[in-house]
Amino acid sequence: MDNLRLLYFEFKNMRWKYFVPLIIIYIMVPLLSIRYAATINFVSDAATLIVPPVYTDFERYIPIIAVWYFTLCFREYSNQGALELVKAYGVKQKSDLIKTIFIWLHTVALVGVLLIGYSFYMDNMFVMFVKIMIQMLFYLSFQYFVVKVTNSVLVPAIIITTYHLIFNFVYTKISIWNIFIYYNEITKCVLLNKYGLLALMSLAMLIVGMNIDRKSYDE
Repeated sequence: MDNLRLLYFEFKNMRWKYFVPLIIIYIMVPLLSIRYAATINFVSDAATLIVPPVYTDFERYIPIIAVWYFTLCFREYSNQGALELVKAYGVKQKSDLIKTIFIWLHTVALVGVLLIGYSFYMDNMFVMFVKIMIQMLFYLSFQYFVVKVTNSVLVPAIIITTYHLIFNFVYTKISIWNIFIYYNEITKCVLLNKYGLLALMSLAMLIVGMNIDRKSYDE
């Protein structure tokens, strides 16, 4: 409960910055979907016809919100003085691993609300939900791991943002390095192989990062 309370106050202290992802997923993404439907004059089967670009927008704009919240919640890693104070006072109850998991659960809940709304008009929203959950878990796990290695929250944020922009807006072909799968490429085999492996990699990074964290406090 202490960790949850601390995270609540960190979200509260974000002020207007907390609402940036909400504007993206609850206003911008639906408006883009409406625009696609408008281009085909809102025909009766518009919800089916616009599925590919809507799925693409989900991949482009939703997973990155986890990076935003993580970067703001771990902002003490952008100030070495503040970081040393945290370690000096042994604030172990503020477990970074638990905080990372709570951030993930928070973003998963936000996405779940959005996709429940879309499920009234489109199919396969559960598959999309699972994909985005794992993508956000991978991003957060990578951030957590790199933060523990470099003691910098900006380094992983820059790496992930660059990666996200490249594979969503520049090089969009399917590849071993691309964690995104677009609508016409979704198969059960691809989902199981790619996202099963991605989930395992995420867990591995969390475990390694946790061990690094423990050693840093024991020193």
